[in-house]
Amino acid sequence: MKSVLFVLGAAVFTVISTVMLIGGVTTDPPNWLGAVIGVLGLLLFGLGGVVYLVRMLGGRPMLVLDERGAHIYPPWPRSASNGVALAWGDLSAVVAWTQRVSRGARVHHLSFVPYDTDTAGLGEYLGQALSGRGGGYLRYAVQITPGFSVSLDEVASVVAVHRPDVAVTDQRD
Repeated sequence: MKSVLFVLGAAVFTVISTVMLIGGVTTDPPNWLGAVIGVLGLLLFGLGGVVYLVRMLGGRPMLVLDERGAHIYPPWPRSASNGVALAWGDLSAVVAWTQRVSRGARVHHLSFVPYDTDTAGLGEYLGQALSGRGGGYLRYAVQITPGFSVSLDEVASVVAVHRPDVAVTDQRD
């Protein structure tokens, strides 16, 4: 619902910005301040709305689990070549966790923890250090957004096929 409201709001402000731009350049004498505000509004709301809409409607998946391992890709417009992969043999744990951000908001993540990671204090580390975006755990992490199309149980079943010895835990608040 928030996404739909955001796109509608961006569309309304884009129309208002267009009216300001046209009104600014067609008056005699031209209202250059109105035209500049119109251009800035078009760039911010028009372009921002299009980028958000394309990301929301999706293009490529952000998480792919296949026979080779877990592949995590950045969201559009960043290149898929910036993605990272973790082979099943290098996986020691899969953890769903919550990051607390400003004003008490929570962001859920799914992390694929590399084998060479000390997992003894993993829960404490995920709760504290990652709030500052530190550590290597984020290298193999994907944000769980409202459009996330797979459940943790589905991820666990795929992991169990390839690595039955790897724990999949849910530490979300």
